[in-house]
Amino acid sequence: MDKEKIPVHRFPMPGINSNMYIIIEDNEAFIVDPNINGNALGLLKENGVQSAAVVITHEHYDHISGVNWLRESIDCTVMCSRDAADAVTDSSRNFAKFWDVLMMGKTPEEIKTGLKVKDENYTCRADEILQNEKEWQWKGHSVRVRAAPGHSKGGILISFDNILFSGDNLVNGFGVICRLPGGKWKIYETETLPLIQRMSDDVMVYPGHGEPDKLGNLRKYLVKFGQEVGDGK
Repeated sequence: MDKEKIPVHRFPMPGINSNMYIIIEDNEAFIVDPNINGNALGLLKENGVQSAAVVITHEHYDHISGVNWLRESIDCTVMCSRDAADAVTDSSRNFAKFWDVLMMGKTPEEIKTGLKVKDENYTCRADEILQNEKEWQWKGHSVRVRAAPGHSKGGILISFDNILFSGDNLVNGFGVICRLPGGKWKIYETETLPLIQRMSDDVMVYPGHGEPDKLGNLRKYLVKFGQEVGDGK
């Protein structure tokens, strides 16, 4: 398969619109930030997928809400950072208990839709801890994970060949939110932002929220949420 054209399937979570991404090859899947989605399950079944490498970009409920659901259908190896692994087991620390926080800024219609997947007691678990930096091969593709705190304590960046799964370290449409518990703009600015700034404008970014786009078009959102979005400097 041409690595430049590998299909990446996107499934937004109802209401919150956080993105789940699925890559399928040889009846196996690479899944980022699962949510409960019937269309996604249909895709997996159509392709005969029975096992998946599941990587969580960070510990917030809207990015982990489909982990347990996914385990009911296929064999999953769930991976994330140590801090994320500790937090996903607690509904307060993964923010499932604080639904209103996750829905801040949403429209009444989005809130109504999101209530259908609300679970204030949700927890899950990880199977494998990713250290500050790890590289491995998945079906001949290069995967590299790097610690990326700031939006949350347990955030990571996932490079898959020449594309980037940024989680909420870079989203399409607004600046980076660092005001939630465990987040801090200064940490993001000194540790995570430089990692993204060094990447090429041609890198295709699959963000935690919003449409995928090239990094060159998304750099303007590498600012603190609430600041004026201009050229990102």
